[in-house]
Amino acid sequence: QGPERWEMLNEVAEEYAFAHRPEQAYAALQEHLQGLLKSQEEAHRAGLTLDQAMAEADRERGRRLAGERFTQRAITAAVAAAALAGAFAAGLVVRSARRHARELAALNAQLQETAVTDALTGLHNRRHLLACIDTHVAAADRSHGNPGPAAGSPVDLLFFLIDLDHFKRINDGHGHAAGDAVLVQAADRFKRLLRREDELIRWGGEEFLLLTRGTPRHKAAALAERLRKAVVQQPFELPDGQRLNVSCSIGFAPYPLGQGGWQAAVDLADQALYRAKARGRNGWCGVLHLKQAGNRLE
Repeated sequence: QGPERWEMLNEVAEEYAFAHRPEQAYAALQEHLQGLLKSQEEAHRAGLTLDQAMAEADRERGRRLAGERFTQRAITAAVAAAALAGAFAAGLVVRSARRHARELAALNAQLQETAVTDALTGLHNRRHLLACIDTHVAAADRSHGNPGPAAGSPVDLLFFLIDLDHFKRINDGHGHAAGDAVLVQAADRFKRLLRREDELIRWGGEEFLLLTRGTPRHKAAALAERLRKAVVQQPFELPDGQRLNVSCSIGFAPYPLGQGGWQAAVDLADQALYRAKARGRNGWCGVLHLKQAGNRLE
């Protein structure tokens, strides 16, 4: 009670205002003004002159108006702060949504790449070839469909099927870890011979498929020999430290060839591969042209 309490209420009102609590600030200010009025009445009863009372009332009105202006400014500041906070929160939401979208896109790309990648060798798998082959075939068809000096040399697709000889013996005699090591090292050796535009595929088991783009078909035999030598020229390192000599057999065929599609070229490469195996393995066989009478290898 008394003047000290009324002054304290004025300070409390200011603190509420700065804390963005306008309702509490207004209530404290009202109580402060009521206390001052009560003090005025008590002073008047104690013998204050009318002039003193009027002067005190004027001062009180000035303080009240100042308090009201202060409260209004505090309320305005609180509203502005709330608006800024809302805008800031909205910006955080937008940035967070964009970040999550980027992360989701990266994860989706990673999942897509995983779906077309062989986990053991890191090579692309059969699914990858099926996804991109139509584009390569269309380019080859356009090239062969527009002969002439201006078009340049026709663009061939060459399909090589590479099979590691007696691979089952490696798994049976040395274990599947040894077989896996041979597959990984063979893939690495093949990749060193290839260009950026070539596609090396883990076709299945111990078999690889190589698709070259733009290599003329008359150079297919030379590339097949380099692939064969990449396997036989150096022993393979097994997990237990042993060194194992491995060979491979290769069959190849170009596209376009006759009236068949790219699958027909792969089938011909497969026939050529089995002919290479029938000749004793560790070699290659290919088809570059078809006899007019049918799909006989030449």
